[in-house]
Amino acid sequence: GGGASEVIIDDKLRLSDADGRLVDEAVARGRRAAGEALADDRKAREGKLADLDANAYERLVTAVAKETAQLRRVLEAAEAKEKERVWRRLQTTGDLDDSRLVDGATGDVNVYRRRAQADEHGLLQRHPKRLLFAVDVSASMAMFDDEDRRLARAAAAVVMFMEALSGFEHKYDYSLRGHNGDTDSVDFVAFGRPPKSMEARFEVIRALYGATACRSGDHTLAAAERAVFEIAQQPADDYLVLLLSDANVQQYGITADALDTALGADGRVSAHAVFVAPGAAAEALVRGMKPGRGHIVLDPAQLPALFSNIFKQSLARL
Repeated sequence: GGGASEVIIDDKLRLSDADGRLVDEAVARGRRAAGEALADDRKAREGKLADLDANAYERLVTAVAKETAQLRRVLEAAEAKEKERVWRRLQTTGDLDDSRLVDGATGDVNVYRRRAQADEHGLLQRHPKRLLFAVDVSASMAMFDDEDRRLARAAAAVVMFMEALSGFEHKYDYSLRGHNGDTDSVDFVAFGRPPKSMEARFEVIRALYGATACRSGDHTLAAAERAVFEIAQQPADDYLVLLLSDANVQQYGITADALDTALGADGRVSAHAVFVAPGAAAEALVRGMKPGRGHIVLDPAQLPALFSNIFKQSLARL
């Protein structure tokens, strides 16, 4: 469409886009995706977003710059779960310290050493923390985006996470995938292969929007089960799963109890559901889950604090 329009990340975060193609394409795709009656028209709904100008992703980054900076501070401050163990020398009990045999012969009793955790300056993160973001890219995300900005809100969260994690590859290894009516895993970013450039990260957002051209249906539960299982297949300092959903799952027989069980299936993994759409459905799911496992986030500005709390909960599980 012509004329001025806006890409709205959130009521507080608005991003000017003279062409309005990002919003127009998402809304049009959502309408085409609505209902099984349009399943035969799937081919017309597939494909990438229309070409955007070179500055589009930069404007997305600018819209969440404050929250990204806050999240970077959270990521930088996150403690390692594994603490380095060192020898404490000059002990009166423990293992005999070979370097003090002469002192022992002269009557010194402080000739033993014991293993102990180093102080806070001796923290040692032997492996990066593994993070897995499973984002809802179902047809309903696009179909209702013009009403409550749920897809734009999820995109804002993804931009924030990718930008905040850039440069922390030594400390964090992350995967970004989608779940929709077609599958429980649309791969956007694989472990060990983070997008290095702003252009590459923009392609992730384009692919995220494009994945909403799918059949109606839901694989949220399967996505949760798969995420919790697969993230723990490699050694890591910690395992964190964030499952983003619009909470439009009950019509597919997915209950709060089933989702809670899937997210809590592995005690090593700190897994959380984040609902990005308002309404009674999201509230009911959060109430039905273990306290602290389900969250409703309608403002991207809440995400850094949520992530900080998740890290703290994970450390408390030691």
